[in-house]
Amino acid sequence: MPPATPAQGRGKVFLRLLLIVFLFLMAQVMASNCAVLQLNLSNIAEGRTINPYLIFSHPKVYILWVLIWDVVLLGLLWFTKVVRRNCLTAGRHSAPPLSPSYVVSLLTAFLLLVLGHSALASVLDLPDYGTSEIFMGVKDEPFAWLTLCLIGPLVEELIFREGIARQLRSLGMRTFWAALLSAVAFGIFHMNAAQAVAALLLGTALGLHYFRTNDLRLCLTAHVLNNTLAVVLLFFPELETALASISTPILSTIAAVLIVAGGAWTFVLTKNILKS
Repeated sequence: MPPATPAQGRGKVFLRLLLIVFLFLMAQVMASNCAVLQLNLSNIAEGRTINPYLIFSHPKVYILWVLIWDVVLLGLLWFTKVVRRNCLTAGRHSAPPLSPSYVVSLLTAFLLLVLGHSALASVLDLPDYGTSEIFMGVKDEPFAWLTLCLIGPLVEELIFREGIARQLRSLGMRTFWAALLSAVAFGIFHMNAAQAVAALLLGTALGLHYFRTNDLRLCLTAHVLNNTLAVVLLFFPELETALASISTPILSTIAAVLIVAGGAWTFVLTKNILKS
């Protein structure tokens, strides 16, 4: 059999990209639809109109279905091989060992961006269309912690870094743009402005770190750290109140300093791959 031409190779990459996006969207849609159907069984039986907003008053049902479909999605990603089955450990064999100081620096730079975004989010006060209500309603549930702090980040790293970012890079796209475009997709798929800003900022940093280290485990660790911190803060609403009480100019300055510091540190850590 003759070797594949460059055009054929690009075609396979595009098909893989489409399959990755399709599988992710399917899981999100199915999780929502299954939750809505379960919550509306009595309405359906009595011929009444389905109420999709019941999810907000029964968030545990929705998050449970998210967990179920995330697990299904992990199985589909493994079965279809649209991401490498050894992607979590592939970096150990294809990149030089990372020093403990680099790992600490990476996580510190990322944490600065996380804190900077938190301050920025308080200033912008963007709508999240009920997402915060859902998270508040499930913060005491162990399965919700599993979903939000482990399985969810794992799925998103497989989809957006190992999947979309890596496939864009294989098409010849420059490293920064592959990281940025995968982060844009990350933001769009969150479906609300508040989370989209975080996804764009943090997703770009994660993409750059992924290309620098070729080690998805570090990105996953940073992602888990971010989500776990967000869930922990749900138990301390007084912190959000205190943050909101700071004057807008001061809070904006704090956000700018943290984001610039985190961004500059990220640039220093990844500058050797930005020209590629």
